[in-house]
Amino acid sequence: GEEQTRGSVPDRSSEIFNPRMTKINSDGSDRSKSRSISMGSNSSNSTSNPNNTRPMRILVVDDSLICQRVLAHTLNKMGFLTDVADNGRAACDKLVHVPCLFDAVIMDVIMPIMDGYTATMVCRQELHLTLPIIVLSADVLPDTRQCLLGVGASAFCVKPAPLVQMLEVLHKFDVKTPGSIAYLEKKEKK
Repeated sequence: GEEQTRGSVPDRSSEIFNPRMTKINSDGSDRSKSRSISMGSNSSNSTSNPNNTRPMRILVVDDSLICQRVLAHTLNKMGFLTDVADNGRAACDKLVHVPCLFDAVIMDVIMPIMDGYTATMVCRQELHLTLPIIVLSADVLPDTRQCLLGVGASAFCVKPAPLVQMLEVLHKFDVKTPGSIAYLEKKEKK
């Protein structure tokens, strides 16, 4: 398998993923295993946090490029910044170097190289991270949910999760933006 580049995760908050453009690392290798999908912050997409020091950033972990794009795009529209990883190992590599860069992780369960169960355990037991880890799975069996919560997942959402449900879960952990707050308020009025 391909090894992730070691070192700090640079701020890519102004990068927008272009599927027609190949991203290249500084060492000349293809960065397709670690794509960034995010929007730069501006006054309309600026997110709020207690100290108002930086935008809220979410790491989206899914082996499906389509799921990555849809989820990241939807979160970007709500004002969040996003970064993506194709599997649990890539996510852990990003989190180990700059754990405070992310405010939450949204992670698929079934992925190659390292699945969501293992990645969640690594984040909690080895990296000692406390940020919210929201796991997504099409498996709706109660045992699956309990197992994931048991290894340290903060919340479980059935995949595909409706936007309202995903935002409500993020808000539960105080991961919110003006856009996400307005969206939920608008939905409550209907």
